[in-house]
Amino acid sequence: MSHLSQQELGELDFRTIDPKKAREIVSSLHPADAAEVLSNFDEDQLAELLQKIDLDTGKEIFEFLPPEKQKAILPKLKRDYLTGLISVMSPDDRADLVEELDEDFREEILSTLVHKERQNIQDLIKYEENTAGAFMTTDYAFLWPELTIREAWEHLRQQAPIKETIYYVYVVDRQHRLIGILSLRDIIMAEPEQKVGEVMDKNVIAVRVDDDIEHVAMEMNKYDFLAMPVVDLENRLVGMITFDDIFDVMTEEATEDMYHLANLDIEE
Repeated sequence: MSHLSQQELGELDFRTIDPKKAREIVSSLHPADAAEVLSNFDEDQLAELLQKIDLDTGKEIFEFLPPEKQKAILPKLKRDYLTGLISVMSPDDRADLVEELDEDFREEILSTLVHKERQNIQDLIKYEENTAGAFMTTDYAFLWPELTIREAWEHLRQQAPIKETIYYVYVVDRQHRLIGILSLRDIIMAEPEQKVGEVMDKNVIAVRVDDDIEHVAMEMNKYDFLAMPVVDLENRLVGMITFDDIFDVMTEEATEDMYHLANLDIEE
């Protein structure tokens, strides 16, 4: 279908539109563009739209919506769709979302999730604000050192669909302690029968789960990393922080600093 202008999109009423047409309209846009337009709709209309498109597309649009809009439409969604939506979100994004809800609604949502997802959210929201733990995702790819590169490829094929990124692959021992790192380039260039432990870089730069997020940002900038592993006090791998998470934080910090310099209230 032809590309619609923002004005034309804004004039559509997704409460009455055919689901197939809704999917066609949304699929013609980048999720960020769709979210920008749809964030101007009222919560009822936006909830109707999300429930007419597939979960994966709905999730991508939802994650680009402003946080206050996300919170506002959650109570408008049917429970089965809401459960599915939260289930397909990345662990860090869904934990951030659930943490912002009032306690009763939070417990109601958590009760609809499977145990593993519920536990993952509860584990992530326990970390203090502005620490690495509060911003990390648990969707990281990992391998064991004794695997051959051929076996590693098979493991990565299985992990890739559910991981946030596989540009970096972390190597852990059987106690899940971080012992090495591989890039996709390392894996591609290695011989199929070489061991992961022979190819990996043992000089791993990681941040601790309780490190301040600004320190994490400085480390990522210093080493020019797209992602960094997060470890606990025993050096066990517990998560990964990506550049987009850091970018959001630093943009927010820069905005606050500018307002403070101008002696303005951020809410104005």
